[in-house]
Amino acid sequence: MFRRFEIFNFRFLSIFFLIILKNTASFSQNISVRIFSQYELKSLVFTPVYGEYNLICNNDTIKKIKKLDIINIYTSNDSLIAKQWLTYICSGDTIKMLPTVPGSYFRIKAIKPDLKVRYYEGLFKIWLDSISHNIIVVNSLDIEKYVSGVIESEAGSNSSLPVEYLKTQAVISRTYALKNKDMYKEEGYDLCDNINCQAYYGKSLRNKNVAIAVNQTKGLVIVDSSFNLIYSVFHSNSGGETAYSYQVWHDTIPYLCSVTDSFSIGGKNYLWNFKIKKSVWLDYLTQKGIKVNRDFNFSLKMPHRQKYLYFGKDSIKTSEIRKDWGLKSAFFDIVDNGNYIILNGRGFGHGVGLCQEGALRMAKYKFNFREILEYYYSGIRIVPYSDVLKVKSKEINN
Repeated sequence: MFRRFEIFNFRFLSIFFLIILKNTASFSQNISVRIFSQYELKSLVFTPVYGEYNLICNNDTIKKIKKLDIINIYTSNDSLIAKQWLTYICSGDTIKMLPTVPGSYFRIKAIKPDLKVRYYEGLFKIWLDSISHNIIVVNSLDIEKYVSGVIESEAGSNSSLPVEYLKTQAVISRTYALKNKDMYKEEGYDLCDNINCQAYYGKSLRNKNVAIAVNQTKGLVIVDSSFNLIYSVFHSNSGGETAYSYQVWHDTIPYLCSVTDSFSIGGKNYLWNFKIKKSVWLDYLTQKGIKVNRDFNFSLKMPHRQKYLYFGKDSIKTSEIRKDWGLKSAFFDIVDNGNYIILNGRGFGHGVGLCQEGALRMAKYKFNFREILEYYYSGIRIVPYSDVLKVKSKEINN
């Protein structure tokens, strides 16, 4: 009996993955993103800009929402209320807005708190958080449209940005989204919209090159030597040298190696400095369990990134210093003038993976997106996501 079930299960999985692979050309990944995720929402206004939507309350279709209809959704007595102007529509635990016309997109305005207008594609679902009773808003859409929104949110709407740089951002964003798709599965969505995931503030509207970049890299992702999606981490400026993953986090990840990065030198976020009273610095080190004489000279050069700073037999992580003092990076020299400790730093961000300012300069120097990604991530491959599915299906079948 068990053997027959095992054979059936194997055949079922084989057929299932063959169906996926057969339809690779039309395969589409959807992503669900909690928007306004860092805010305590109590009220919002929804307005279709193009197309039409069905308003569904507690799984029952209640009303067709047409272009420029204004729908107010707010909380009252632990329930959601939907109104069109002052006319009551419905109340319930969940409200969905489903597009009925291809290309539909909408404008959404948070009222409490008062936030800027945003524009989104796809459908959205809202419900109340069971503890805080704040409104949860989740936008579900095709991953390529999501990637377009991320690029414009992360890189800005500057139309002068090279397309190869935007392609680089597209592949990184797509890889990150698919790698972390279940990050908030228990909460009912895939990703958030802030920097804890990827910045995503809505539909790409202002830079036509974003659509070109996403379309020309459609489906492409970054994998390691085992064909696993990579952790496509990035930062603003490396300060001339990227960091090994172990220097910032615990794990050594082969493709997150340190590289000399001359492309970042002279960038907007290349240099910084920070001044601390020496007495305050000494108190800080004492609190960290580091014993030094008060006339100790702290001056030092950091020609390369370090995981630790050493003071005699004691040490402290450079990433810890960065976090405690709110520094732009953990890559800095120290000048001790007797009264002040002056940190002369380089770079902005954790320093691991791709340097955005360096990648931008490479694109301006006519490097293509593959060359840029292969420069910052060691030993990687850039492949269609369908190839990843194919490899993983073979692993399951074997």
